[in-house]
Amino acid sequence: RLLGLHWVAGLALAAALAAPWFVYMYLRFHQDFINGYFLDENVRLFTSSRFGNQPRFWFYFQILAVGFLPWTGVIVGRAIYAGSLDLRQAINGVADAGKENHPLP
Repeated sequence: RLLGLHWVAGLALAAALAAPWFVYMYLRFHQDFINGYFLDENVRLFTSSRFGNQPRFWFYFQILAVGFLPWTGVIVGRAIYAGSLDLRQAINGVADAGKENHPLP
């Protein structure tokens, strides 16, 4: 069901809503916006340890889990359910694979 969503249209809508702010900030601050916001505050902060007490990578998963509250349980439950369906389909597919080629006695 998740793959049936209109991902391209949704991403295009999100980009269209966010684009005016990014364009305005670039026009106002020029290259300082790119260096400061994109590179320094996002890429370099995540990839380097310029502060002594840098959290481990799973810290960001914890932040996402708290940020998605109260829907975190629903998201995790749906992911587990979808994974179990895929596992069951894979197991049934392997079990049924041998039956297709053999005629009934």
